Amino acid sequence: EGAWSRIARHASLAVASAVATGTALAAAVELWRRARALEGSSARSQRTQRRGSSTARGLAWAEVVQHDRSDDAWVVVEGEVYDVSPFMEDHPGGKLLLLAFAGRDASEPFETVGHSMLARRELRSLHLGKLDDTGAATAEQIAATAMHFGRSARLTGGPMSTAQDAAELWEVERHGFLPSRDPVGVEALRNTAFEPFVDIVDLLPSLGFTGALRQRLDDDAHLQASLLACGDAAALEGLSADQVERAFSVVGHTMVAYWRGGTLDYSTGVRSDSTFRPKHGGSCSIDKVAESLPLYLSKPMLLLSESVGRPPMIDYASTVLYNWVRVDKSGPISMSNVRCVLRLTGLIDEEWFFKTHVVIESEASHAVAAVIAASRTDDESELLTQLVALEEALWRVVRACLPIMYERSEEGTPKCSEHIFYQILRPLIKSGLLAFEGDAPPSETGAAGADGPPQRSLSGPSGAMSSLLPCIDAALGI
Repeated sequence: EGAWSRIARHASLAVASAVATGTALAAAVELWRRARALEGSSARSQRTQRRGSSTARGLAWAEVVQHDRSDDAWVVVEGEVYDVSPFMEDHPGGKLLLLAFAGRDASEPFETVGHSMLARRELRSLHLGKLDDTGAATAEQIAATAMHFGRSARLTGGPMSTAQDAAELWEVERHGFLPSRDPVGVEALRNTAFEPFVDIVDLLPSLGFTGALRQRLDDDAHLQASLLACGDAAALEGLSADQVERAFSVVGHTMVAYWRGGTLDYSTGVRSDSTFRPKHGGSCSIDKVAESLPLYLSKPMLLLSESVGRPPMIDYASTVLYNWVRVDKSGPISMSNVRCVLRLTGLIDEEWFFKTHVVIESEASHAVAAVIAASRTDDESELLTQLVALEEALWRVVRACLPIMYERSEEGTPKCSEHIFYQILRPLIKSGLLAFEGDAPPSETGAAGADGPPQRSLSGPSGAMSSLLPCIDAALGI
């Protein structure tokens, strides 16, 4: 017998004796705890030995399937083998659920159910080694997995852009409310009239957030002239719809950085309640948001606003739908394979927030496609098929996409901090009033400002601007 077994047996007798006599109970319990600790140490040692040997040689399915008991349970997740026996009693979903996948591939249900970073860290501590023939799962094993989970919460990656996609940039047939072809980057505006704006947005996070952008633009007459030229109708001649959309977002981000950059208490990294802070405002001594946009910014923005048919403000399309590119051009739309083209703060929290919405819209494209197909058929069977596809697509959006927003790093910190979102990003993009120099008279746009052009009421970008739910409400007659 092992040393821990002998101590455990003696401890059991000691506990029983103590209960009968009412004496030395504390000492007996302490002995039992030591026995359990030694037992755990012995089990960990055995797992470590197995881990060392298995990591070196890999593990075959023939070996994995033999470990299908509660006291000896191995599972496979994404080609890695884990000994989950020590975790059986502590599994939040229950011992039986974990046992159901002992000796099997649990990749699909593991992702479908959803697990926190802490759960994934716990899983890594149970790692035995790599599966040396990942693709060798039998049909019986796959069927057993499907029996427990009839659908997958894995991201589909969205449809790929092809040469057959519609010529219209915002055709919803295949890509939902994302553009029908991948957005172009800011480099698409090189060698066009909007090239000066490209040079500005390359420095936007550092200049815009501190307020240095407003100071730099107001002090550079030559740059102002170049920007003002972008407000002439000739600047749009020869541009594709893709380039016009990118120009609208580039000028819009520049406008917002000029409007509000440097006016937040956090622009200098100093808290507003600090006794050492001499004044509010950014590091460039900017006290308040701009009430009026200068002509060299307002004229290009109003021209582009008219061209795209949307208000002169960055919107959901500027920050989400058309604010991404794939890292791997042939890869899926996923958090690891897309990046934001434009950012106001340069913080990873902003990137995570907007990329999450890109992934949501990508997965929602299947729901939109189902709505379109359902609306075109007179066959009841096909209608039912499309309604099922619609429900499953929405289920995936809720189950797989929304939790991405609340993901945390391995250290436990949120990837999109609510503090940074509410205190730093949202004040920059929130709705507000702004006058545009050279704008139409008040009778055409609204109330006049006190000493200048009329003020426009502008709505900042929000997830509420997504067309997904209004589309489905309309299709279902809600």
